[in-house]
Amino acid sequence: ARGHALALGVLPPALRVALAGRRDGREAEEAAGEVMAAGGLTDLARWSYLVDVLLAAGALRCTLLAEHGGPLATFSVSAPGPSLSLEPLRADEAVTLSRFASLRPLDGVLVLGSPLGRCRITLHDVRLAAVVATLAQPSAAAPIATATGLANAVVAAFLGLLRGAALL
Repeated sequence: ARGHALALGVLPPALRVALAGRRDGREAEEAAGEVMAAGGLTDLARWSYLVDVLLAAGALRCTLLAEHGGPLATFSVSAPGPSLSLEPLRADEAVTLSRFASLRPLDGVLVLGSPLGRCRITLHDVRLAAVVATLAQPSAAAPIATATGLANAVVAAFLGLLRGAALL
């Protein structure tokens, strides 16, 4: 976190390598696989906990990638707080955008946030603005994916980010 120290203690070698890889842009799943291969289930559990701590502290951003690898949206935490859940929503789960959510331009991209939340989501792909617009009424991932041309998994993951940011 900017301006704050976060004591991590002594990290096993597998976790140190994974953290260095994340800093260099390695995918989360790839880093978790390397931790599992190098340190086993115990280190994988430590890795999962460490990622939660770093995310909750605002020291980690999560970027949702398109199937071709380009960024779609970046989830970031602006203030420390309790753990966040970024699990994708079920394809049939209908959700509505929070009435406190706001979408605004910032440095050439759209940023979605809420004065009640401590997270923001930067939209790198305009199709996600269309997803946000559909959420004025209860909507589920599957019909949104069909309407926007995005993959079901991408829409479900994006809705999970919205839920994690308290925007639903």
